[in-house]
Amino acid sequence: MFFEKINNYNNNNYINNNFNQNYNQNKKINLIFLVLITIGCSVVVIFLPFFSFFAVALISAPSTLLLCLNRIRDFYICAVSGIIIFLIFNYNFALVFFIIIVSVSYAYKFFLAKNINVKQILIVTFFIFIIAVFLYFLIDSAIAQKNTFIEIIKTYNNYIKEFDKDPLFEAYKKMFAISSSQMNEVIEITRSFLKFIPKILPGFAVVYFGFVSFFNYVFSSYFLKKFDLKIKPLSPFKDWDLPWYFCWGIITAIILIVLATFYKNVNELFYIVGINLLIIFSFVYMILGISILWSLLDKINLKNYIKILIIILFFLFFGLFII
Repeated sequence: MFFEKINNYNNNNYINNNFNQNYNQNKKINLIFLVLITIGCSVVVIFLPFFSFFAVALISAPSTLLLCLNRIRDFYICAVSGIIIFLIFNYNFALVFFIIIVSVSYAYKFFLAKNINVKQILIVTFFIFIIAVFLYFLIDSAIAQKNTFIEIIKTYNNYIKEFDKDPLFEAYKKMFAISSSQMNEVIEITRSFLKFIPKILPGFAVVYFGFVSFFNYVFSSYFLKKFDLKIKPLSPFKDWDLPWYFCWGIITAIILIVLATFYKNVNELFYIVGINLLIIFSFVYMILGISILWSLLDKINLKNYIKILIIILFFLFFGLFII
């Protein structure tokens, strides 16, 4: 009987040791996987800027999971690994991304503790990303001892003045069988359009980081739910709606644009503000329109991939008209 107890005790110890070894091994495998995701996102941001939208949204999700699981050491390993590649190109960029990863991760830890709703989560993460952009220009300006944003605008304006002398544009001109006067007219129209682009950057920045914040929530909540960490769920896409007073954003934009268009003595600032508001609220109502279309398609019991295909085709044929 005594020896049986000893054998049982040894067997239990053996099982517990094996369990602990497997658990620790799984933790390491999970950490390696999460680190690879973070590094992959930083690679995409640098080398594939067209897809940077999803990479910026995903880059903090692995670290968020580790922090919410209270794996603090692994959290910092993951966060630091995500900025190593940035260090090769720009120290300031690396610092700002590190701040984004840490800030968003701690924000989600707070969201979980306080059971914050989705709207508040999106607002907080949106402002984290926006503040990070300002922080980058602030840090870079302090180190360079000059206003980085103004320097970028100056460089851009100088390029616009002589963009028609660019070798790429010279090669592009040869494709058109038009007279030199017509080409000069095209160049001037293009130049005026390029000069206007910086004025609408605020509107596009709000739209861009709004999208990033939304997909950051999608990716983060996916990781968290895999480990039974409950976060407020997003309502079904077909049920999305907006309060009625959001229409005042569109109305205000149209009023400002009309005033600036018909009354030349009105400050150009009215027109710029109006265009930026129009970009932001048109995008918001476009998403709402897609939600309504999705709801209508849902009533005829179509597969999700068919709904997505119909929506893509709809915007390919009618999207430009709607914009």
